[in-house]
Amino acid sequence: VEATEALKIDLLVKGARTRDGYFYRVVAGPYRTRDDAAGTLERARTLGYTGVWVIADSATESRFGGTDTGSTVKQSMVPGAPTTVSTRRVPTAREVAVPSLGEASTNDNEDARDQTKPPSDSKLHKLRRDAQLQRTPRGPNEGPVSLRVKDGTEITLVRSETGESVTIDGKLEEKVWENLPDLGTFVVTSPDTMVPAPLATIVRIFYTERGLYLAALMEQDPTTLVERLSSRDQGELNRDYFSLTLDTSGEGRYGFFFQLNLGDSISDGTILPERQYSRDWDGAWYGASSRTDDGWIAELLIPWSLLTMPKSKGERVIGFYATRKVAYLNESYSWPGLPYTEPRFLSAFQPLLMEGVDPRQEYSVYPYVSSTYDNLDGSADYRIGADIFWRPSSDFQITATAAPDFGNVESDAVIVNLTAFESFYPEKRLFFQEGQEIFTTSSRSSSYSSYGQLKLLHTRRIGGPPIRPTIPEGVEIDYKVLNQPTELRGALKAIGQRGRVRYGVLGAMESDSDFTGLQASEYVSIGQEGRDFGAFRAIYESSGNGYRALGYMTTAVLHRSQDAHVHALDGHYLTENGTWNVDVQAITSDVADSSQGYGGFADIRYYPRRGISHSLSLDYFDRHLDINDAGYLRRNDSKSIGYYMRYRRSDLAWLKQSYTRFSLSSGWNIAGENTSSGLRVSQSLSFRNLTSLMMDAEFYPSRIEDRNSFGNGSYRISDRLGFDLDYFSDTSKRFFYMIRADWQQEDIEGNRYRLGGSVVWRPTDRLTMSLDGRYTTQDGWLLHRGDSSFATFAANQWSPSLGVDYFVSAKQHLRFAVQWVAIRAKENLRYELLVPGSPLTVVMDSGGDANSDFSISRLNVQLRYRWEIAPLSDLFVVYTQNASLPSSNDRRGFASMFSETFDNPLAEQLVVKLRYRFGS
Repeated sequence: VEATEALKIDLLVKGARTRDGYFYRVVAGPYRTRDDAAGTLERARTLGYTGVWVIADSATESRFGGTDTGSTVKQSMVPGAPTTVSTRRVPTAREVAVPSLGEASTNDNEDARDQTKPPSDSKLHKLRRDAQLQRTPRGPNEGPVSLRVKDGTEITLVRSETGESVTIDGKLEEKVWENLPDLGTFVVTSPDTMVPAPLATIVRIFYTERGLYLAALMEQDPTTLVERLSSRDQGELNRDYFSLTLDTSGEGRYGFFFQLNLGDSISDGTILPERQYSRDWDGAWYGASSRTDDGWIAELLIPWSLLTMPKSKGERVIGFYATRKVAYLNESYSWPGLPYTEPRFLSAFQPLLMEGVDPRQEYSVYPYVSSTYDNLDGSADYRIGADIFWRPSSDFQITATAAPDFGNVESDAVIVNLTAFESFYPEKRLFFQEGQEIFTTSSRSSSYSSYGQLKLLHTRRIGGPPIRPTIPEGVEIDYKVLNQPTELRGALKAIGQRGRVRYGVLGAMESDSDFTGLQASEYVSIGQEGRDFGAFRAIYESSGNGYRALGYMTTAVLHRSQDAHVHALDGHYLTENGTWNVDVQAITSDVADSSQGYGGFADIRYYPRRGISHSLSLDYFDRHLDINDAGYLRRNDSKSIGYYMRYRRSDLAWLKQSYTRFSLSSGWNIAGENTSSGLRVSQSLSFRNLTSLMMDAEFYPSRIEDRNSFGNGSYRISDRLGFDLDYFSDTSKRFFYMIRADWQQEDIEGNRYRLGGSVVWRPTDRLTMSLDGRYTTQDGWLLHRGDSSFATFAANQWSPSLGVDYFVSAKQHLRFAVQWVAIRAKENLRYELLVPGSPLTVVMDSGGDANSDFSISRLNVQLRYRWEIAPLSDLFVVYTQNASLPSSNDRRGFASMFSETFDNPLAEQLVVKLRYRFGS
């Protein structure tokens, strides 16, 4: 700063890798001639800056400016770059001895000397840890942009009045990209070595009244690029991509992420503190990529109208985090350097400063038309409706849906569940995904939670199967129709923010259902009223000196047969350095014809240093707590404690990364019976040839099982051991595979063996074929048979799935998918629950009696075409067949079961749906 004022020029910081280590240079320029550079050199020496010299022409320069990004970047990386760039930089004596990410070059000019080494009279100063780099642009396209070292955190972005003419095509041919500063120094964060990234990444950003524009130029040998087209939100695939996450609150409270994959497939979603990523959100943003001779380019436009932000008339700060995946190395490079092993994430983003970002009123209307043809009864159904989104300001949005069509364009996984616990199915409907993050009360809302999933608002309940009506005596009805989804009349949602308070309101009304039964050979109609759903959420957040929040949420489900209400308070605390992270929640439920229920939990995490964490979870849910009318809780009547340790290392010579997990937990029902206990040790090894091995050992001591008798008492099951082994080949290859084997002891006696795996082949970037399969054999499968009776079975289960994905382009996707689950079970022994809390008692051997043997076969086939006409504007053509065989004891083979299932569908539909977005 002192030198800038004295010399009256803009100075910037450039990195250099030297023979003596890594340094940051404070430099000026570029200059078009040596005479111009020499003039600045003399003026600096006159003012007492003796340790200055001229850096000669560098091959790393381009029309995109300096490269201080990681390593040498060739001129050809930037389309239209000049063949010769004359850049003369004038460093001062105030250089800093910290690792750099660039490398100076030399030529034969007389003043060039050793460009990688400072003059002998230079003095190196350590950089203060809290010093940051701030960009202070002179204006769009008005010459070089400066980079200043100062105490502070914000980087000022360039605002362009002409930038809205940019075409998002991945080519960067517009002049506005030329004179922008490149942001950040990317480091390797996965594995978390934190060393300078070996491949350069240049990031440029500017903004307009419309939105945020970003370009990323990524150096890489073109022969190593991994392009893998996919449907939206398949973000876990190993392929080359660029992703940015924006903390739009500016205070580490909430944000959004946008991922552009090489080839133009995209993924997006939301984030909550500290690293709660969710893909349950889709936005109308724009992204395009292109290959170059030296790598590839990602270009993105994020409209302000998509983003929830605090209201602001002047300066606005948003947090920024960018990461790049290099698939052929299985590495990620990020800026800022925030690896998964660090406790802080969202609260540690790089602040970006902007002026006058106050989005105008925005609206979007999504009308749709759909037609469904049912091939089984020959009927056709036609629908028309609309979703409406209105954002009068950046901190408030109202969404509504009228006559919504939640047709069968997405299929759930085929699951065979013979336990007393409900399977969880995620939300896939656009209206309910939008703004869902406000109703997330803790990390337990995620299906990936280590502590057990808990959602106060599970929107799949809305429009789910109706409350079962009372069936008059003598009336026969097909009970399968009672499990069909309920139509919705409409729904309304409002999301907003006032100061430090965020809030959300949701309401939905179901239509009445009508069922047809048969009584004395005559058809009778049985009706059931629809339910009304409501939810309200408010949370107060403070992010100064750490993160603190206090939230309240309530849900209501109203029906003439019963009303259900739930209320909850949640608190969150994160220390400033991220060492301690605490989530707590207290819940009460009030359901008609039931006592008031209470429950709560506390999750405490401790991060003593990078790479290691300790967690403690405490739960209490009494037997009357019932949140499942609107939410999801796997079980009530439970109290538990669990300890979890995670340890990652990336400093081993023979491994790329090691990940160790240890857990110890125990749980009881309210009566004091031990219903869950376990010790588990897991070890994941990622090898340098990009293969990986996962091992898992488990021990479950003897405990009480109180649920799988379906209300007929509790019984004791035996100690059990288990071991899993998974092997993954290099997933960046066009052909890769996974092999899985596991063994576990059964509840009473016997063993379960499972062998599975998957094979994926990508003959081209546009075509992917995958085959998954799992075969299970067990000789002591314990199942409830009714009342106090149980039986063990020798069973074989075969669960294959096939997927073929072909992409005409990134916007047109044709998918064929088949999933089948088949079980053949032969009864071994019969048991009775004679003394509650004791082991089951053998009452007889089946003796070869086949009457209790059974088989299950469920099949889902889907052929789907999707054309993304524009962001969130789609044409779907979907053929779906669902089939299931009635349980049988004829011991037929798997091949026969498959063909018979395929020939006897329960549902066969063709759906055509067109949705188009209109908006401001």
